[in-house]
Parts: sequence; C-alpha cells; structure tokens
Amino acid sequence: MDVDEIDSVLFGIPKPKYVKDILKPLANITDFSKFISPESTKTPFFILGYPCDIGSKRAHARPGQERSPTMFRQSLQGMDLLVLNNIYYGARIDSQISLFDLGDLDTSSINESSLDIIHKSLEDVNTYLLSHCPTSRIITIGGSNDCSLPNSRAVLASAK
Repeated sequence: MDVDEIDSVLFGIPKPKYVKDILKPLANITDFSKFISPESTKTPFFILGYPCDIGSKRAHARPGQERSPTMFRQSLQGMDLLVLNNIYYGARIDSQISLFDLGDLDTSSINESSLDIIHKSLEDVNTYLLSHCPTSRIITIGGSNDCSLPNSRAVLASAK
C-alpha cells in the first residue's frame, strides 16, 4: 500500500484519479504563487491557450487551431492519471508535478495586421512565468507554428 492509499483509508483523503483532479485553474497569472511553496519539489506545468490560426491562414495551411485550447482541455477532463503515470515509468505523477491552467490569451480583437500584438502578449506571459518560477514548464496549446517565435524568445530571455 502506498502513502496515498494509506491517506485515503486512514484520513479520507481521496487519491486523485483524473487529470482534472490535479488541474488548478488560475484567474490571474500571479495566482500560481499561492500554490507553489519555495520548498516544493514539484515541477510546475502551465497550460496556456493560444486560440489563433492567423499564422496558418497566412501560410495557406489548414485553419482551425483557434479551437485547439478548448478541445485539449476537454480531452484532459476524462484522462486517467494512470496514463501520465505510465509515461513517467510508474511514478505517481501527482506527487511530481503541479498543473495549472492559465486560460486563453485574448485574441478576439486580433486580425491579420496585428499578429505582432498577440505574439508580444504570448512572449510576456512566458517571460513572466519563467522569471518568477524558473523551473516551470509552459505548454502552449493552439496557434500555428507562429507561436514558436515568442515562446522561444521568452526562453532565451530567461536563460540570460
């Protein structure tokens, strides 16, 4: 019997079963500090939605990436933690990571000529997280390959 099973039996603490059980939605980017203590050994993972497909339309590729963040979150709701535990070679994933959902960047007013504005916003969010939580991993969902540039800029800036 592992520690989580003992806690569950003795103290009534439920053992997380689904990804949704460990996913913490954040209303504000700065809220993550409430959940991460400096002594924590867990790696924080942040999900950030980028509902924009302007880049793929420019490249005459298949559009639809603006729906990706919603679809990804729906798929997480029913995902069993066992799937992630197996990826980590049987380790209890919920004891190794903290998972946060930052929501989506607001791309509602973005058009073909203002793509640079959303890129700057994406870069700023990544830079903020990496500067305040250097061990974090940021998962950007949606967009086309155009979101790689602002993500990379933030990583490079944090490495200085």
